[in-house]
Amino acid sequence: MGHKAICYVASVQSHIINFHLPYLKAFSERGYEVFVVTEPDLERYQEYHKGDYGFIQWVPLRTSKKNLSRIHYQWYKAFKDFMKKHSFERVVFNTPIPSFLGRLALKSFKNTTLVYIAHGYHFYQGASLKNWILYYTAEKIASRWTDILILLNGEDYVLSQKKLVNSRLKKECIHYIRGIGVNLEDFSPAAAEKPPQSLLKTPMNHHKLICVAELTHRKNQVQLIEAMKWIDNSVLFLVGDGPLEDNYRQLVDGKGLKDRVKFLGFRRDIPQLLHEADLAVITSRHEGLPRFVMEAMAMGLPVVCTDVRGNRDLVKDGVNGLLVPLHHPRRTAQAIEGLLANPRLFRQMAQKNQRDILPYSTAAVVPALMKLLTSNPGGSSESDT
Repeated sequence: MGHKAICYVASVQSHIINFHLPYLKAFSERGYEVFVVTEPDLERYQEYHKGDYGFIQWVPLRTSKKNLSRIHYQWYKAFKDFMKKHSFERVVFNTPIPSFLGRLALKSFKNTTLVYIAHGYHFYQGASLKNWILYYTAEKIASRWTDILILLNGEDYVLSQKKLVNSRLKKECIHYIRGIGVNLEDFSPAAAEKPPQSLLKTPMNHHKLICVAELTHRKNQVQLIEAMKWIDNSVLFLVGDGPLEDNYRQLVDGKGLKDRVKFLGFRRDIPQLLHEADLAVITSRHEGLPRFVMEAMAMGLPVVCTDVRGNRDLVKDGVNGLLVPLHHPRRTAQAIEGLLANPRLFRQMAQKNQRDILPYSTAAVVPALMKLLTSNPGGSSESDT
């Protein structure tokens, strides 16, 4: 067997760390050289450049979240130059901007399979006209340079089957899979023992609400903060950092909610935090397939979340959680208080979540996704040959 190499592409290193390490390891174990093109964060992820992860060859390239930026041209040129120096069997793209630029750069590479894992399109039911014009048009164009397309939620899959099939991206090369996988060895009540001292400190007899997400416009923590005005005997813990942290802190201070909303920043002890929490809450504007919701389900937490794409793939209203309208803090508060006041329903939802998460586990998802990632556009996979 000849030399094999694979390249993953994402805008930031945290995306790779959070979602793709099991797959990079699986490719390495199959004899692939593994490269990752991304913007590194050495301060936060230094340990992933050595030791058990020393097999990953990190290629530092910086992008910008701005739709139009000179950095994009610099990224495109550097990426294309890098690709000309290597021979990759396949390239796996993630995150919208580098995925578009990367497929554009490689559109004429005949011997490289181009895979795009869409973690949630920026065009979706309820998205702005601007998003549809910009992101849908870009993906419609880029689909002509795509060999395999993988979607993580039902809405994106149906849309792709209807709108993105072309002479190169065949219908049978568009796949739906149950997320990237949640590791049940880490996220289970048995594995995540409670520490000697509380990680989520509250007054006695107060409920602990938790949201793990970047503090961004898309994650929309403002709806949760506003909801806390109407929720008694509970504390909301916001885990994560992001560009809106200062805005949210000012909002909390301005509404006199400092005792009800706590900012925990970036954390690595998520299983332990979830194990101590009572209820998972998230009010995103849209999701691909939310990792936090899957992790909360695995830990046996009911979930209150917005009724948007991605969330509703996992949460069925009144069955394993509650769905609330976007931009309705009062309805959010009512749902949270109602669920906390119904211990029987609360327990039923918790138990159902631990059962329902099994098909989304890494044990179930990794083999299925690896088969797709090693498949040929015609359908056969490496394991079939």
